[in-house]
Amino acid sequence: MIKAVEELLAAGESDLGLLFVVGEERNSAGAYYASQHPRGSRYIINGEPTENKLALGSKGALRFEIIASGKMAHSAYPELGESAIEKLLDALVRIRKIELPVDTILARAR
Repeated sequence: MIKAVEELLAAGESDLGLLFVVGEERNSAGAYYASQHPRGSRYIINGEPTENKLALGSKGALRFEIIASGKMAHSAYPELGESAIEKLLDALVRIRKIELPVDTILARAR
């Protein structure tokens, strides 16, 4: 990435920046922060290795938290309870049925 910037600077380009992100494999906190605080550069050099090929885009990630509550009951009287686990399982079935977008370059979202 630094070598690419050196070559761009030598070629007279100055509207650029480097972004070294934090949390890329977990929550992309660095990229999220950078997107919320743009610096005005037209181009970005992303140093993520992609089999030494130029990447035209990224599918990104959508993360969310599902919370369910229930009511405990004795195993002899399960009908008196309310299972939070069953609610979560039902929610997961519905989530898996959501039709995700398809991009002509990046293919189907997963």
